[in-house]
This record gives sequence, structure tokens and C-alpha cells, in this order.
Amino acid sequence: MDVDGETDSNHDTALTLACAGGHEDLVELLLSRGADIEHRDKKGFTPLILAATAGHDKIVEILLNHGADIEAQSERTKDTPLSLACSGGRYEVVELVLGRGANKEHRNVSDYTPLSLAASGGYVNIIRLLLHHQAEINSRTGSKLGISPLMLAAMNGHTAAVRLLLDCGSDINAQIETNRNTALTLACFQGRHEVVSLLLDRKANVEHRAKTGLTPLMEAASGGYVEVGRVLLDKGADVNAPPVPSSRDTALTIAADKGHTKFVELLLQRRAAVEVKNKKGNSPLWLAANGGHLTVVEMLYAAGADIDSQDNRKVSCLMAAFRKGHTKVVKWMVGVVTQFPSDQEMTRYICTISDKELLEKCQECVRAIRAAKETQAARANQNATILLEELDAERCREQCRRQAAARRRERKKKKKMEKKVAAPTRQHTYTHTLC
Repeated sequence: MDVDGETDSNHDTALTLACAGGHEDLVELLLSRGADIEHRDKKGFTPLILAATAGHDKIVEILLNHGADIEAQSERTKDTPLSLACSGGRYEVVELVLGRGANKEHRNVSDYTPLSLAASGGYVNIIRLLLHHQAEINSRTGSKLGISPLMLAAMNGHTAAVRLLLDCGSDINAQIETNRNTALTLACFQGRHEVVSLLLDRKANVEHRAKTGLTPLMEAASGGYVEVGRVLLDKGADVNAPPVPSSRDTALTIAADKGHTKFVELLLQRRAAVEVKNKKGNSPLWLAANGGHLTVVEMLYAAGADIDSQDNRKVSCLMAAFRKGHTKVVKWMVGVVTQFPSDQEMTRYICTISDKELLEKCQECVRAIRAAKETQAARANQNATILLEELDAERCREQCRRQAAARRRERKKKKKMEKKVAAPTRQHTYTHTLC
């Protein structure tokens, strides 16, 4: 019987299957019968790699005692038994192979060291073990310019691992050269609020900007991570930090554009400026209307945002919602806007639509806008009629006041004349009395 006979599908031998399955006695037997200890299956895994990946430390020890290559690499990923044990959280295997002198700085095809892999998985005991064996704590991918173990732990939300790495001297503000991301920006991007809190307590730069120009708060706004945003603001992040240089976006424009209602609410509670505009002239309310985010539109309007604001192309918030067929937004907005698009403008846009579903929605928006315009016109006519009536009434009152004033003047004049006539008579009577 051929002890190294292979399966057709995966090129497994009895030994590789026994190692993967954790059958110690069978492994001993096969090795004693001359089984190929370095045989590779279809994925390029050796028996030692398979045992290490599965966490079978006893079989790993048996294979090493029989001379298995401790630095054997998988063909596709170039992982070693140590790499795979670290990646899978196999503490006993890691401890064993480190004790046998495994290369703790080996890099796989992604340029990750065993410490990077353990940090990525948040395996605190393995991280501590590797550091005890003097693994490079600030190892970086790409010739020390890429991602660090701390960054990997942070972005994956492993708070305990982050704390351990910081306690052991990891560089908290290290940046990836290509995009200038730090552990903090990566944690914000992934919504890891507990890690964010820890990093800020350890004095990470709360206003650091990655190459995109986004601050940590803007990164959180993009993902709608309210808890991250709250932590950042509580620990000093500027809610009105200068906008992204390239796009002129702020945390509020980003959150409004994506329809992150709770995040917008948080920013407004912290007094975010509502009348900011990005490079295209889009206000937060314009972006919310364009995205069909009715609750955000209502929230921004209540906060004092200009419902009639226009972008750089003179497209209003209402027109933006109409073009996207956001019927609910349009039906709400027509009740509060003061300016409406013309029928000609709407008709011209309708003619460009080829999508049937969008066309139907836009036509429904047109009906709502026209009905609102008619209501507004009727109201305006009514107000004009009331105003004219008020003006007529005021003219009548003024005429009455003038007539009354004229009568008073006439009475006063009459009394004066009567006094003049009466005066000579009194003088004559007085002279006659003296005589």
C-alpha cells in the first residue's frame, strides 16, 4: 500500500488528513512508515502547516521532532506555521514553535508579520508572548511605511490589544505613508468607539487629517457612527473644523449627504453650522434633499437652514429633490419653500428622462409642485383682495378723519366770529351805564 497516495480533489495524503484531523497516534504510525513529512496538498499546505492552522499542538510537536520544516510556507500566501497559528489564535502552537526558534519576523505575501496577524485578530495572549520574544512592536508593511500592528488592532476594534500595544510602546500617531491614516482615523472609519476613546485618552491627535483631508469626526460622519462621533466631540473634536480642502465638505455636509439622521442630530446638538456649502455650492439641506432624506431635511429646516438655497448651478433644494424623483421630500418641501421651479424648467427636465420608474416619480413631483403653486397663487390673490379691502377701508377712515377735522375747524371759526360780534355790544352797554 502506497503510504503517500493522494486524493484527486485536493492532493491529500493519509498524513495530511491525519494532521488536519488531530489524530496523534495515526500521525506517529504514518511517520514511522515513511510518510512524506513535507508533502503539499493542492493549496500548498504541508502537514505541519495544517496541524498549526488547526491548533493541534501535540501533532505540531510530533512533526517537529521528526524534522518537519518549521519555516515551510504556504504557496499562495507565504504563511508559515507561526503566521497561521498567530492568525488563528492558536496560543499553544505559537508558544511551541517560538520555543523551537521560529522566525518571529517572517512576512507573508501581504507583508504581515506574526505580530501583525495576532494584533489583527486581537489575540492578547499571543501578542504578549510575541513581545516577550522581542518581536518588533512597530513593524510596518511595505518597508516600515505601511500599516502597523496597533493600526490593525484599532481598525478591528480590539481594545484590549490596543491597550497592550500602547503600554508596550507602540507609536500612537504613526501614519501610513501612502494615505496618512493613523490608528485613530482607521478606528473612526470602522466605527470602533471604545478604541477611539482609549486612543484619545492616550493623547492621539483628535484633529489629524488623512490624505483625504477628513478629520476623525468626518470619518465617523461618513460611516454614520454616532457613538464614535459622540466620543470625539466629548473629547474635544471641533464640530466646525475647517472643511476638506479638496471638496470643502464638513462633517455636517457628509452626514447629511449620506442620510445619517442620528449623526446629523448629534452635530446639530453640538451647534454645527448649518449654512456651510461644499465646493459645488451644496448646503447640508440641499444634499439631504438630493438624497431623498426627508427626516434630515426636516431636522435641518428646524435648525434654521435655508430651504431655498441653491448650488453653484442655481439648482434649488426643491429642484434637486424633483430631479431624483423623491416624492415624499417634494411633497413636504412645497409646503415651506417660497420659490418654485417654473413649469418650463420642469417640463424640459422631464423630457430628458428615459427611465420609466423615475419618470413616473418626477411626474408625481410635478403635480405636487403645480398644486402648491396654484395654492400659493390663490392665497396670494386672496391676500391681495384683503389688502385692497384694507386700503379702501383705510381711505374711508382717512376721509372721515379729514371731514371731522374740517367740521372742528369750522366750529372753531364760527365761535371766534361770534366772539368778535359780541365784543362791541358789551363795550356800548358799559359806556351807557357810566353816563
